Amino acid sequence: MAKPIPGNSMEHVGFSDDYKEKTFFIWYSSGKLEGLRLLDLLPKDIYDRKPNLTTISTWINKLGWRERADVLDVEVAHRIERMAIEEKVEMFNRHALVGREMQDKAIDYFNKNDITSGNVALRLLVEGVEIERQSKGVPGALERLSKMNNEELEKTVERLLQKADSPTSLPEIVDGIFMDESDGVENGDGDVPGTDE
Repeated sequence: MAKPIPGNSMEHVGFSDDYKEKTFFIWYSSGKLEGLRLLDLLPKDIYDRKPNLTTISTWINKLGWRERADVLDVEVAHRIERMAIEEKVEMFNRHALVGREMQDKAIDYFNKNDITSGNVALRLLVEGVEIERQSKGVPGALERLSKMNNEELEKTVERLLQKADSPTSLPEIVDGIFMDESDGVENGDGDVPGTDE
């Protein structure tokens, strides 16, 4: 670490851009702390100094730190949203798999036993089919919604609002997000209606 030369004052030497940048990220990571609590978190620069509160306040205001922080906050929110969508998609995929396994166990039971004596197996089959049905289309729908731009989202919302005004059930409205043949939107299976792909 460089130390000031004896007899020379380093007070007139400004803080480096690198030090200011490190200070910004400490300020941002700490929840935009100000005052003495922020000063306690800051390391000393290469001249063994820390900025005073007035200097930090000047940096915050004149270097646009609040605006930079707002941009970073938006990015953090987007990443959190994407992670939440991915976790939900993963959960629905697990549910669909459990539903399929329940059906397989029920069918296995029916293959090995008398079909008239399997209330538990029959219930397992029905529940498994229902769980799989409820979970199958939702992951794809969430994933596709997360990838839509604003214009596509607006079209989808407009189409849903139109369907909400008609005597349509909620499942048909939700399915309609991805089954409208007029604009070639993908359905829950990843196929585009009206194509042979």
